[in-house]
Parts: sequence; structure tokens; C-alpha cells
Amino acid sequence: MVGRRSLVAIGLVALIAGCGGSRARVDVPKLEQNLAGDVHLKLMPRGDYDVSATCVHDGSDGFHFECLATAQNKKDAVDTLSLSYSVTCDSSEGGTCLWRLETGGSPAATGDEGTLSSTTGRGTTQSASAKPFRIVYPEGFTRRDMAKRISEVGRIMSAERKVRLHLSETAYLSLTNGSAPPAGFVGVGRLQSLEGFLFPGIYNFLASTPTRQLVRDQLAAFQRAWSQVDLRSARSKGISAYDVLIMASIVEKEAFMPKERPLIAAVIYNRLRAHMPIGIDASLRYGLNLKPTQSIAPYMDSPSPYNLGNNDGLPPTPIANPGLASIQAAANPASAKYLYYLRVPGTERHYFTASYDDFVSHERAWGYIK
Repeated sequence: MVGRRSLVAIGLVALIAGCGGSRARVDVPKLEQNLAGDVHLKLMPRGDYDVSATCVHDGSDGFHFECLATAQNKKDAVDTLSLSYSVTCDSSEGGTCLWRLETGGSPAATGDEGTLSSTTGRGTTQSASAKPFRIVYPEGFTRRDMAKRISEVGRIMSAERKVRLHLSETAYLSLTNGSAPPAGFVGVGRLQSLEGFLFPGIYNFLASTPTRQLVRDQLAAFQRAWSQVDLRSARSKGISAYDVLIMASIVEKEAFMPKERPLIAAVIYNRLRAHMPIGIDASLRYGLNLKPTQSIAPYMDSPSPYNLGNNDGLPPTPIANPGLASIQAAANPASAKYLYYLRVPGTERHYFTASYDDFVSHERAWGYIK
């Protein structure tokens, strides 16, 4: 995931050697894993970064790998850096692996494009790998939205760069339907897919990156974000971690302004406490897979468990993949007694009230009802 460039200098220390043995005995999957584990990032100014790397064999007869390393600031999720590099191992040179790095951030950190390269071991530097591609997942995207975007990006890459991606819409839907959830959510009976756990953001990938790696990257990003959430208030109210995630997904779909996220979360909490239906249409739209342009009116009496107008409580699963701000709002809602809100015409603001009569009065005054 790539955000602002805030690193003063960048260095890559590649201690890659002992790729080993004759070519007939080399275990490519194991070598991929070893290469990723042997790459370390040296960042200045120093900070507390999570670093992950992935190396994928290019499918040739030799031992040439395309790799991608990502460093994310543990205290500032926006402060991230991605490095694309290639590695070639040749047992005829004693198992030495040669590498070349190419990064979008120049060593002088001017914000311009630049290249940093070096070698290790014997021989000469290999040719640079292609710059990574990017896929953007906005907050509030569903699993289906994310899968569809893979196909959209693939068509663009094919038409404009003549590149065929390994990422697949079908594989993404399959993997996110059957993969295990992050630690702390295993055993949740209602969990039907990874909806809610596929963290939004900007993800870098190579043409050879497998779909499973994108899913892993999203789950890793979710875990980093989730580790920043204080759940003590939710637990004191008897709200489980999964329910917090469900509420966060509703907040993400409803809030247009950041400052309203805790207020919308408060409305959800207050309605649950009062045993009132939450009454949010976005849940039903998700459950029935309705397009944004489709009218929801014909489906208001649907027996779907996602119909929050007819059913008490939360929907059975998240209805989108929320960002950190919505998760934090759901875990720590505003201290307010609001039970209702409606959109202020011509704006992205909502009007909040604890009075049903006041709510209906504004509905009529703003033309929502006659």
C-alpha cells in the first residue's frame, strides 16, 4: 500500500546467497520464500516499520524472480514505501544471487522518480524489473467491487501496456469466500466470507503477482489497522469484535463527512439498545446485490436478514470493507442520544435528532415525504 513519500533516504540491504545446489535440486517455492525472508529494508529517518516482501519465479528455465517489498509505518498507516526489484540466482557461480532495485522514490527524496541500484555477490547487476502496477480500493468497496476492479485494471494493462496480469477476478472471489479470517475472528459462526477484512487502500503488484498475495496483503493491512483499535468501550457494552466490524461497515456506507462517523455509530448503538430496527437501506441493497441506480422501494418487505427495516439487530455480516476511521468510530461512538438522521438536501451533511416527531417534521419540510 502506497501513501505519501516521507523518507529522506532509502537503502536496500540484500543478503541473498546460498540459493544453492544444482538446478535440478532447487525447490522454487522454497527459494521464493527464502528470497523474501532475506531482504531487509534500511529506512532513514528510522521509524517503526512493518516490512514484508514477496518473490515470484518468472516461469523461465532459470532462477529469475520478480520481487516486491513493502514497508509500512506502524504509527502512521499512510507513511508507506514499496520497492520493486529483480533477483537472479545462478548455481554456476556458487549459488550467488544478484539483484537490482528500482523504486519510485529517489534517494534524495525529492518526490521525483528515481532509480537506486546495486549488486551483491559475484557477477554483474541484472536488468531492472518493471515498476509495479497499482490497484486502488476505496473505503466502502465490497468484495464484489474489489474483484471487479481486478478485471478493470487487467483490461487497462492489456490495452495500454500489453501486459497480462496473473491477478484474477474469479480467483479473488474464490479466495475471499473460503480463506480463513485474521487471528481473533476464527470461529465466528456467522462469518460467510472475508467481507469486512479486505482492507481498502492502494496496493502495488507485479504482472506475476498471484491473486492470493493481494488477498494476503489486504489481510495484513487489516491486522495492522485493527491493532490500533481500542475495543474496551465496545466490550463494556457487550459488543463483540465482529459486531464492531459490521457496524463499521455500515458507518462507512452512510457517512460522507469524517466528523459524522462517530455520530452515525452512536445512532446504531442507541437503536440496538432500544431494540429498534436500525432501518438502514444500504444493508438491504448489499444483501440483494442491488445496483446503486436500482430503486429499493420494491424490496422493502424482503425477508432477507439484511433487511434492517424489518429485522432487529445487525446484519449477519459486514456490508462493505471499512477503513480505520470508521472502525474506530464503531468501537468508540459519540456520546449522544440521537436515534434518527437524514440527509440535508444539497449537502453531504446529515441532520441528527433524538425525536421522532422532529425527524418526521424535517422529512416533510425537505420533501422526503408528503
